[in-house]
Formats: sequence, C-alpha cells, structure tokens
Amino acid sequence: MKILSFWKPILWLSIILVLSLIPGNKLPGIPLFPHIDKVVHALMYFGLAVLLVRPLKRLPGSRPYLWSVMICLVIGTAVEYSQAYLTVNRSGSFYDELANVLGAIMGVVFFNMLIRKLTREKIA
Repeated sequence: MKILSFWKPILWLSIILVLSLIPGNKLPGIPLFPHIDKVVHALMYFGLAVLLVRPLKRLPGSRPYLWSVMICLVIGTAVEYSQAYLTVNRSGSFYDELANVLGAIMGVVFFNMLIRKLTREKIA
C-alpha cells in the first residue's frame, strides 16, 4: 500500500485534529443556530470518509466503504477521548461521535451514488 495515495485524507485529518484539539476558549462563541457543532462534525467526517474511499479502493480485496466508515469511527472516538482528557476547555461527547459516524456514512453513500451516476452516464 502506498502511503502517498492517502495524502488527501491525511491532510484533511490534520485539519480535523487541529480544529478538534485547539483550546475551547479559542473557538467562536456565538453559534449561528443551536447544535451547529454537530453539523460541523458531520461535515468534517463526511469529507474524510469521501477522501478515504478512493485510495482504499486500490487495495486488493478491500471493502472501501466499510473501512472508510470504520476508520472514521476509530479516529472520531480517539478525538472525542482526547478532547475529554487532553484539552483545555473542551469535552468529549457521545453526540459529537454520533455526528462523526453519521457524517462518514453519508459520505460513503454520497460517494457510491456519485460513482454510480457517473458510470451510468459514461455507458449511455
């Protein structure tokens, strides 16, 4: 497996880690609407899941959609625990993790639907 094929998800993961682990007092304090952080979590992991699928598809015998969601689940859980125990003014949340996983699932479903649509258009 070539690690270079994973440069996009690694870059995106770096952004997620920076945003997730900066001290809570450095974050904007006025949300646009209640629970916007859950939408942000879902979007971040949506992006990570989409970026993971293509390099995972290149691995022989892999199940890229399943592995993409599982990787997001493990990373999201690790980030939530890190927020709870390693950061200042941050807390881990089950609901944040749920938003992470739902975002990842939506990401792989979106990717699958997009690939099917593009494949049908090429055949037609």
